Amino acid sequence: MKDYWKILVRMAVPFIRSAGEAKKAEDSNTTGKDDLIGVSLVYAADLLESLATDKPLPKAPEALK
Repeated sequence: MKDYWKILVRMAVPFIRSAGEAKKAEDSNTTGKDDLIGVSLVYAADLLESLATDKPLPKAPEALK
């Protein structure tokens, strides 16, 4: 029961990642607020997945540096 939060996080990750991909695909360019929000959401999903699966944290995308 101690790792119950990991189950919940793993259930949420696909929705967060999907929201990020949808935000990035709103227009044809790869710059702007929509793309930055999308990259942030995808990266957040990657971070949460790494924490929930006890894997090393991914490096931040160039757009967030």
